Amino acid sequence: MKHTLLPLSKALCNLIFLVLPLLVSPAWAGNLDESAEIEFSSPMAQPLKAKADELASVVEIYEYVRNGFEYALYHGSRSGAINTFLGQRGNDVDQASTLIAMLRSQGIPARYAVGIVQATSGDVMNWLGVRDLDLAVGILDDQGIQNVSKSADGTTVQFEHVWVRASVAMDNYRGSGKALAIDCATTPDRCRWVDLAPSFKLRKYHNKNIDIYDAVPFDFDAYYNAVKNNDVSRMNKNPLEIHEEQILDYLRVNYSGKTLEDIADPGVIVREEHGILPMSLPFQVTGSVEYFDSVSSHDATSARFWKKMVGVELNFSDAHSFDMGSYSLVDLATKRLTLTYELGSPERLIARLDGVEAAIPLVMDNFTIDGTTVGVGYPFDMTIRMDGAPATQAGETDNTITAEYKNLLVGGYYLIGVGGDSSNWSQVHRAADRLLAANGQYPIIDDAGGTPYVDANADGAINTGEKPLLEHPDAMDALTGGLLFTAMNRYLAGFRDNIRRLDRLNHVVSPIEGFFGVASSVYEMEYLDDTAFSVMPGGLLIDMKGQALRGVWRIDMPAEYAARHFEIIGHSMSSLEHEVWQEITGFDAFSTVRGIQMALANNGAALSNPKKNATENTLPDTYVGFGFESHAPSPFVLHDRQVFSTNPVTWSHPENHQYMDLMKADVDSGTEPSRLMHWVYSYQTENSGPEGWIECVNNQEDLLKDFISSGYGGYYFYSPFQLCDGTTLSPHATVSQALSSVETHYFNTVIPNYIGQDYMDFFDKNKGFVPERYIYRHRDISADYHDATFVRDIRNNISLIVSDHWRQYFLPSRKTSGATHRFSVYLDKQYHSATDELFTQSFMITNESITAGGGYVDAVDALTQSLDTTGLLFNNEIFTDRNLNALANNDLVRTPSTVDPVSTVTGNMYHDETDITIPGRGLDYTFTRTYNSAPVNPDTIDKPIGFGWTHSYNMRLLANDYGQHPNFEASQAPENTNGATSSITYVDERGGEINYLVDDRNGTWA
Repeated sequence: MKHTLLPLSKALCNLIFLVLPLLVSPAWAGNLDESAEIEFSSPMAQPLKAKADELASVVEIYEYVRNGFEYALYHGSRSGAINTFLGQRGNDVDQASTLIAMLRSQGIPARYAVGIVQATSGDVMNWLGVRDLDLAVGILDDQGIQNVSKSADGTTVQFEHVWVRASVAMDNYRGSGKALAIDCATTPDRCRWVDLAPSFKLRKYHNKNIDIYDAVPFDFDAYYNAVKNNDVSRMNKNPLEIHEEQILDYLRVNYSGKTLEDIADPGVIVREEHGILPMSLPFQVTGSVEYFDSVSSHDATSARFWKKMVGVELNFSDAHSFDMGSYSLVDLATKRLTLTYELGSPERLIARLDGVEAAIPLVMDNFTIDGTTVGVGYPFDMTIRMDGAPATQAGETDNTITAEYKNLLVGGYYLIGVGGDSSNWSQVHRAADRLLAANGQYPIIDDAGGTPYVDANADGAINTGEKPLLEHPDAMDALTGGLLFTAMNRYLAGFRDNIRRLDRLNHVVSPIEGFFGVASSVYEMEYLDDTAFSVMPGGLLIDMKGQALRGVWRIDMPAEYAARHFEIIGHSMSSLEHEVWQEITGFDAFSTVRGIQMALANNGAALSNPKKNATENTLPDTYVGFGFESHAPSPFVLHDRQVFSTNPVTWSHPENHQYMDLMKADVDSGTEPSRLMHWVYSYQTENSGPEGWIECVNNQEDLLKDFISSGYGGYYFYSPFQLCDGTTLSPHATVSQALSSVETHYFNTVIPNYIGQDYMDFFDKNKGFVPERYIYRHRDISADYHDATFVRDIRNNISLIVSDHWRQYFLPSRKTSGATHRFSVYLDKQYHSATDELFTQSFMITNESITAGGGYVDAVDALTQSLDTTGLLFNNEIFTDRNLNALANNDLVRTPSTVDPVSTVTGNMYHDETDITIPGRGLDYTFTRTYNSAPVNPDTIDKPIGFGWTHSYNMRLLANDYGQHPNFEASQAPENTNGATSSITYVDERGGEINYLVDDRNGTWA
């Protein structure tokens, strides 16, 4: 959140109020045209048009939007009329676009109105769902709402707002009559301009104020180890679901009878149902009002554009960048944007918007970069920039959300998705419907080699002229593009909902600035008729790098940053990435958090937490987990030699061609560049490699110096002296001359030609190499160890920060490995140094070919039904056919999931009927019948009034020869079937049963 939101001059400014009465001057026809943001006649807009036709009157249309659409806080138009209508959510501009589109579809002139308005502080806080005025003002400003200020006494707030002005036949029951009954264009004297504000609406909250934020922390360590520990309460669950279950456990103990909704308190819209149009706005207008027929007409005169764009640039090298174009977020709310490689003469990279060519960033045509022809498999980077919140103060610049995707490959299929508070489930349904239709439009058949073809005539055979799917651009866009579009929309809608659900449970507000990401597949395709959508691209990936929140704040405090909440959001985001692919494809998938779980469970890995800040450095412990040691691995033997003016360190090994990785254990911003690198030490043979050369030169130096010290410096050799590379000296060279030649040859030939100058300098103790300050690992290790370069990068990222923050990682000490995949997965978190406040986190997957944040699926391991690997019935104390356990089946108070008529936990259908009520003193006499459909073995209800039926006077106690786990064998639970009472069942008035344990050995209560 910005901390300079209210300059003194703004906060103390005099406020001028202008109340707008209903205009009595005649209206004119106005604009009935459509625009990109106001659509009502296109095929996709038909639901909007049909609803407007059904409602028919201006009042009904206004109240439909006013009472049914959720308000979302953001600036400008990011959704448009169609998506806002179908999702029933939007900000002031998008709700205005929807209302205008519906009115214009009925021939009613309508336009945007924009001005600075004033509302009471209480109304503004209610509208935004917060309880602190400074927070309300702050998040309005943070999201780019213009001219935000509060009055000096704090009773009112001013801000720019958009509403609708419509030309309405006011004598037709003030807009309540049929919209087309009076034509304002031909009878303008019967019409008036009316102001309608559909997006400013108050809510009614229950205000039970149960705050669990500090009381129910999330156990991240247990979550990471869920698979390893066979923890069914955390396995295969999104962190949101786990958090909800933890909250329910807390409520059962501390707030009996309360539910999640008693905490969340989302409120309900206070409806307007007057049957006539309002005579005034729900706020005061404090200045002039401007009117616009379209978003583009507004942007032509305003410095703060309503139209929001996303731009894409492709970078093949520093000198070769290509523009993929800029696209409206309103367009991308209903249309898919893809980038693909298409065969032909020439081959091309093509951007398509809903299947239509929108840009051709690159025509191959033997295009080369540095001598390499660009084609399938050539790497490139993609930079995406999306408009964020505009500036609100003088001297500020508009915000842009930017992310770079590296090492993409020509031939891959890439879909760019955008969203935020505009993301909704109607987008998912539309994308899925289109994909299912495309499966019918482009039937697929495999050839003998398994290559999918488009069966154009649907005769079940591959005929002459029918193309492989990869060579059919339209089918690829509809099928592969459609699958990626469905997955992206599913992710965006789910993530938005998860954020808002977590916000409500934790009493936090998380303003969403915007989301974007890339869903992709590699250049391959399969036809799998047992998957959800039949066509299965290879290497599916969701990579969400562009996700921007404008803070996470407790709703009742001015600037209380909710760091733990931010962590849960991040983990929910990561989990959703693999959940989406599992749901859509039916195959197992990996996200960062699932990768961590699988590595800890299957690879014998431990959870590493490298970090380095002012008080703690965990890198040394991390190195051990990664297989590094503080000395060279045995049986490497260190040699420390003084060779002329150098002091090189080498290692020998009893076997030839042995290698080890080494790097400096601790670095900082002052460490010279060569010592920031990871080095590979190579032992070749006894007579080659650094050890062989240095040992040879060292032996010659020692030999010649011994001769000289013995007085033989001027003597000649019996035969010419040979240098280490076999070069022979002159037969007339003296011992002293030979020593000089050895030294010259060492520096001028051996080091530069046989060892390498950089290599020599690195291992030279005279130039800073200290063996004890390095870590070492043999290169011949199992493939599931993290690459040494990966470890180096973590060390550098943690240690070389010179700004005002510090960094830590969470990752398994081994890669996530399987038959066809091997990844390093990690969570990268960054904190402000002054406050230790978490401000960014990245969930990453990386291997030799990709580095991405997201969910990955390789279509190898099909998902199977989840099984409990203990071999015991799932939570047998609760889920058993020996009892109709009340908690799981029909307890309305303790388990909200059992709300009448069906328990969503067990499927028990039940119903209560009260037959007789006799008033009494204090308590009434009541006879109630209850039906339970769940079978119970044995039947403990006794069916006193028919199958499944019991009554409120059928309460009793039953003795059982089983204990806590009714279905366990005696080998698992010795108290079962041992001929003694091990539990007492209380059957309540609704047929629900509760077991109480008995110590059957000592005859006491357990």
